[in-house]
Amino acid sequence: NDFTDSVLNDERVSYFGNVKLNETVSIQQLQSLYDTVVLSYGANSDRKLGIKGEDLQGIYSSRQFVNWYNGHPYFVDQITDHDFLANESGNVVIIGQGNVAIDCARILASNIGKLSATDITQHALEKLDKFQDRIRNIYIVGRRGAVQASFTNKELREVISDMNEDCIATINQEEMLRSTQSEECQQEMDGSRAVKRKMSIFERAVFDGDEVVRTNEGSKKCVHFRFLLSPMEFMGDAQGRVNKVRFEKNELFGKVNEQRAKGMNEFVEIDTGLVLTSIGYKAQSVSEIESYWDSANNVVKHTNGKINDTGLYCAGWLKRGPSGIIGTNIPDAQQTVAAIVSDYEANKFENNSVESLQCEEKLAKLLNERSVAFVDKNGWFKIDEHEKAIGSKNGKPREKMTNIAEMLSLL
Repeated sequence: NDFTDSVLNDERVSYFGNVKLNETVSIQQLQSLYDTVVLSYGANSDRKLGIKGEDLQGIYSSRQFVNWYNGHPYFVDQITDHDFLANESGNVVIIGQGNVAIDCARILASNIGKLSATDITQHALEKLDKFQDRIRNIYIVGRRGAVQASFTNKELREVISDMNEDCIATINQEEMLRSTQSEECQQEMDGSRAVKRKMSIFERAVFDGDEVVRTNEGSKKCVHFRFLLSPMEFMGDAQGRVNKVRFEKNELFGKVNEQRAKGMNEFVEIDTGLVLTSIGYKAQSVSEIESYWDSANNVVKHTNGKINDTGLYCAGWLKRGPSGIIGTNIPDAQQTVAAIVSDYEANKFENNSVESLQCEEKLAKLLNERSVAFVDKNGWFKIDEHEKAIGSKNGKPREKMTNIAEMLSLL
């Protein structure tokens, strides 16, 4: 809403959608039209665990799952009926303990009636409703302890406290004890108000052996927070579909705020037919910035957001790596803007041979010459209005369009 209502309504802002960098238009061509180009295309790939069985059916990244329920046109058919039908155990395992992981758990554990009043796509809503009996237990598994879990408190509270009518949030008593009993973990808790608050939220969950869990008998879904477990192997059936995850128990070692997990040579297994890996996104380079690419960290090299002296800058996860929400990325964006302003004030754009006053018209002309069906600002507004109109008929904020051809037909 901020983008539509605030950014696009600014007359200084133009918009070009359905345009692919390095396919439809190159960085060099953009730089011939604009004084500065800021690369901020995020992280559109996934990190891998690199363990046996990772290519079995029924294993998806959280990025794929999120794109599926959010209506990304390329992911509409990502999660199939068979993915749920084959999950006879009713267990879904989510590997990773950050905000994306807990978002996935929230969608899986939510009451369908509540979800139907949100902007979740209809195809996802129908599948989640149809296969509720195949989503009974959601395990959110992390290799370190509760103290080190990366959930922000708002997202954690939503699942543990605000959704208690929809699901039961549980923790493993033995894992929680081992997560908190060391002097290093105590210091990490004592040294951070946010961590203290996080641990107080965890206290609202029940232990997985409590009577309320044992007598639940499927009336509510359960979200199980599991700690100090590293995935070692995905095990599959004769059809090549995952049916179990094998984890090694861990213990923590190292200095305060630098603790790492090491295996104890003890193992546990969780039956499942559906796994979501949420261990981090990964940005990808394009050919024109290969010489500036940091392949070890999958980010572009820069100095305060400045890539080089040709007017090329970066922001977002491409700049800092795939961590944090909008609020935590704002200072990085401000840093990049400051670098641009500094270069402008130093007259570094004066002799770049760019006549940028007509940049919008020139880019539109270039795209039209290439027969690119791009979406401009007015097109965005039409799609936005159409989605809201369709959604209002079903009591939703909007019904997201998931077919690019249908979007373009509105223009």
